[in-house]
Formats: sequence, C-alpha cells, structure tokens
Amino acid sequence: MVLSDQDYAGIYKIIDNNRNHERVVRYIKDNVLSDLSNNTAYLDIGAGDGKITCQIAPYFKEIMAIEPNPVFFEGLRGTKDAKCIEADFLQVTLTGKYDFILCSHVLYHVDPKDWTRFVDKAYAHLNTNGKMLFILGGDRGDNFEQYKKHNDNYASSAILREILTQKGMAFSEEIIEDSYQTDSFRDMLSLSKFCILENCFNQYAEKTIDSFGVEKAEALCLEYAKSKKINDGLYVMKRAPAYVTITKSQGL
Repeated sequence: MVLSDQDYAGIYKIIDNNRNHERVVRYIKDNVLSDLSNNTAYLDIGAGDGKITCQIAPYFKEIMAIEPNPVFFEGLRGTKDAKCIEADFLQVTLTGKYDFILCSHVLYHVDPKDWTRFVDKAYAHLNTNGKMLFILGGDRGDNFEQYKKHNDNYASSAILREILTQKGMAFSEEIIEDSYQTDSFRDMLSLSKFCILENCFNQYAEKTIDSFGVEKAEALCLEYAKSKKINDGLYVMKRAPAYVTITKSQGL
C-alpha cells in the first residue's frame, strides 16, 4: 500500500484544514487552566511545530517544549520565551517540575511497551496539584472500529487507562469528537490508507501489513473511504480522540 507525493499533499491539506490544534487549545483553556492552583511552569512533550505551545505559553512563566522531529523543531524553536529541546522525551534528562504537562497525539509514536515508563517519567515531573493532559485515539467510534479490523491490538486510550488505574493515578477521560473533511474522494482514500499505516502497521505493531495482506488492507480502505461520502461534494471521516487528564494529589 504505497502513497505518492500527491497523496501526501492531499492528506496534509485535510489535516491542516481540520485545525485540530485549535480544538486542543480551547479545551486546555476551558478545562485545565482554570483549575490550576499554580501557573508557573508548562511542559509540552512532542510539541510539533509549536502551534499549541505558542498559544498556551502566555499563561505560564516558564515553558519547556520537547520535539524529536527536526522538521517540526524548526518551527517550534521560534516559540517566544520557550526553551526548546530537539530530542526524544524518554532520552531527555529533566530537572524541573511543571504545573501543566501536555502530550498531544504523541503516544502513537511510542512503543506501547514503553508507555508505562513514559507516564512514570512525565508524572515524576508534575508538581503537586498539577495537571497532565494526554490526547490520543479513543477506544470507541467509527474510526476505532476501522483500526480494529486491521489490528486487534491497536494502541488506544484503553492501554493508558489500564496503566493509570494500576498505578492509582487520579484521572478523567473525555471523548471530544471531531472529523476530517474533504471534497475529494482520492484524498479521503489516501487519508484512510495513511491512518491505517500510521496507526495499525507502524514500527511498533505486532503484525506487518504484509502478514495482514496488502490487497485486503487496500480493499478495506476503499470500502471505508466510499462509506464516508455524505453528499455529492463532501466526504467526512469522524474521529473520537480521548482527552485524558491526570491530577497529581498531595503525597503521590
């Protein structure tokens, strides 16, 4: 299942038009910042090109942003008043603690076997009464069911919930539905393939697309893309990302 440069151009156009970062910023402002007892330090793990970081930074005195992708890092490093580090979070040595830690759509790029270590490290750098927000794929909805057809062990919020429950960490989870929209069937098909490759057959998946069957995956993506047609000029892929907020209580 191969995607061309034209396919990727259509995919990134849809993703950019979706403006997911604006939804995340609104959620943080409405549901996190108002509940913080202290707004001194903010850590953004996997900050990308800084679209979220730069909008949340004014609410804090100290800002740390970590991003391993050199292409994204070039955009991030211009974030005003932020200390930016180009590295993998699990490889970075941190000394400070933070009142708010954000990890938005990052865990897909982490081996699920390392999620516990990832959570432990982030939690260790969270101040008492601080909040940590993970945003990742939820374990429900149309998009989730499509992933499960390809990979029964798709890494969703269910894994994170289990880790937090086992560790006795106080958390809440909210599903905030959104969608990708396009007037191009080709772009919707390309996006469907991209999502399957990134989420179901990435480097950490237990099975490869070859073992699953390339033709089978192609057929499922084609069927799925066709089913996203709302009317003659619009295709809509609904998503159900989970917003998991962890609060660090006294003594934990």
